[in-house]
Amino acid sequence: MAKEEYGIHKYYKSFSGTDTLAFILMPGSSPVCIGSLTTISYSMFRNKKPVINIGRTNINGVTRGSRIFAGTMIFTLINQHWLRELQEELDWLGNFEELKVDELPLFDIMIVSANEYGSYVTMYIYGIDFTDEAQTISVEDLFTENTFSFVARDISTFKAGNMQKNKPVVSSVRLKNDNQMLQKYFILDSSNTSIQEAAKLEQDFTISRLQNMAKKEKKYVLARDLYLSTSKFLIGNDVSDVQEKINETKLFDPIPVNGIYDEKTKETVSKLQSHAGFNITGIVDQKLYNYLYEFVDNKNGLRTGIVINKNGTFVYKEMSLASNIVATKAYKQQIELIDIDASNEDGYFQRWYKISEGYVVEEDVYSYYHTGSIIEFPTLQYEDKNAYVTLVQTALSNIYPESFAHFTGILDSITESFIKKLQEENGLSATGIVDYSTWLLLQSLAGNISNTISSDNFKLIFKTPPGEYNIDASNVISKLSSFDVEASCNNPINIKLSAVCIYDDSDTSTYTKMVTVKELTILSLNDLVKAFMYNPKYGKIPRQIDYVIYPYNKTPYKWTFKYGIGGE
Repeated sequence: MAKEEYGIHKYYKSFSGTDTLAFILMPGSSPVCIGSLTTISYSMFRNKKPVINIGRTNINGVTRGSRIFAGTMIFTLINQHWLRELQEELDWLGNFEELKVDELPLFDIMIVSANEYGSYVTMYIYGIDFTDEAQTISVEDLFTENTFSFVARDISTFKAGNMQKNKPVVSSVRLKNDNQMLQKYFILDSSNTSIQEAAKLEQDFTISRLQNMAKKEKKYVLARDLYLSTSKFLIGNDVSDVQEKINETKLFDPIPVNGIYDEKTKETVSKLQSHAGFNITGIVDQKLYNYLYEFVDNKNGLRTGIVINKNGTFVYKEMSLASNIVATKAYKQQIELIDIDASNEDGYFQRWYKISEGYVVEEDVYSYYHTGSIIEFPTLQYEDKNAYVTLVQTALSNIYPESFAHFTGILDSITESFIKKLQEENGLSATGIVDYSTWLLLQSLAGNISNTISSDNFKLIFKTPPGEYNIDASNVISKLSSFDVEASCNNPINIKLSAVCIYDDSDTSTYTKMVTVKELTILSLNDLVKAFMYNPKYGKIPRQIDYVIYPYNKTPYKWTFKYGIGGE
C-alpha cells in the first residue's frame, strides 16, 4: 500500500495469469476464447546502427531501421489440438479437412485481465502469423504441450479500463434468462449499478451539455426570422450569412450567396429542416440558426456521448455483435458520435452509434443530442407487411386526408407511390423506402397521431407524440394531461420520468420520478408539475422544459416545451 501524501494512489492494481483470458479475433468472425493457452510472450526488436564520422571517437547518432514483433505461445493439449477446436467454433475453417497453423490467415489476439476488485486492462497483438510449431511427448511429463513461434505486425500495450471497486464484471452482450428468452443486460444488470446512479450520471451529463449549449447560443444571435415574402424579398447580410453556412455544410447543392431570401434559399432551408428533423416551414428561426452554426462549427456535425455501461462498451468493426472487436471504451468516457444507424440480424433489431474506430451499441452510450429523439422503428420497403406499415399508412392519411385512405398493413404500390411523393415534396430522395429520415419526416408532419410502439412485450401509447410544443404558463395544469402516456409490459420494467428546466442566464434544474410498470400504468406529466412552476431559487419560471420518458434498456422519448406567458 502506498501513502497518499506522496501523490500516489492508495491501492495498486495488479493482475495474475489466473485473472487473464485471451481471445482470437479472426476476420469476419466473433471472438473465440482460447481456453488451452497457458503462456504467451512477445518481444520487439528494432535494428539500429551507429553513425560515425572520420576523425571522431564518439558516435554522432544512430539510424533507426525496421521494427519487428515476435513471440511464443504455449498450449496445453486438452481433448485435441487447439486448431481443431478452433475449426469447430468457426464454420468456415471447418471446411478445411487438414489445416496447419502456418496456413491460417493473419489474425489478432485480445488479452483481457480482470481482478476481483472490478479493475481490468486490455491489450492487443495485431496481424499474428505462425512461423513454426513444436511438441514433445514424454513419460516424464504430466501433460503435453504445443509450442508455437509467431511474428506480428503491431501491438497495443495494456490499457486500464473500468476502475470500480467491489463491482463484479458482467457482460454487456445479450444473455439468456431463466425462461430462455433473449434479454439485454446493460447498466442495471447484476452489477451494483442502481437506477439512481444511472439517473444521476445522465442528469449531470445532460445539464453539462445544456449549459454548454446555452453558452454557445449567446454567440449565434439571429436579429430576425428569415423567410420567403410574397410582397418583398428579405435582403441583408444575415441572409448571405445563412447562405454561406448552408453551403459549408456540403449537404446539398450550393446555392447563390446573394443576400436575397429567394425561392432557391427557401427550398434548401426546407431540406436542412428535414435533415435535422425539424418542422419543415422554410423559415430560418433562432433554433435552426443555432443548429446550422453548431453543425458547421462542431467538426461537421460530430456529437458527444458518454459511456453509461459500468462495465464499459466494446467497439465493433461492423454493425454486428458477431463482428471483430477493435477497441473498448471505459465507463464515463466521452466519445464523439459521427452518426446513428441500425442493423437487423436474424430478426433482432439493434441501433448503433458510429464512432471513428467503428460502432458501439446504442444502449451503452447516452447522448443528449441523439437520445430521446430517435424513432425506434425498422426500415420498411416494398412488400413489407407488419404493424409498422399500418402506422405509416395512418400518418399518410393525416398528411394527405383527401387523397389517401388505404389501410392494408402492406407496403404495396399505392403506399409506395405516396411515400415517394412525400419524400420528393420535402427534399428527400424519392426511394419509396421508409428509412430514418423518412420516419422523422412522418413524425414531423403527421400531427397528433396516436403512436403505439411495441418491443419485447413493452408498449407505449402516446396521446401526443414526442416533439416540440408551446405551452401557456397561465393554463398549464389543464394542458399537461394531454401528454399522458399509457405504458404496459408483461414483465416489470423501471421507467424514469425526467424534466430538465432551462432558465434564462443558463440556470438549470432537474425533476425526476421512478415508476415500476407491469400492467397498464399511466405515466402522467402532472407528476412533475413542479417543473412548470415558479422556482424561488432563481426567482423565475423556466423558458424551456425537456421532458424525457426513459424506459430501462429501451429507447427514451423526449418532448420539448417552449414555456411562457400567453404562449410566448
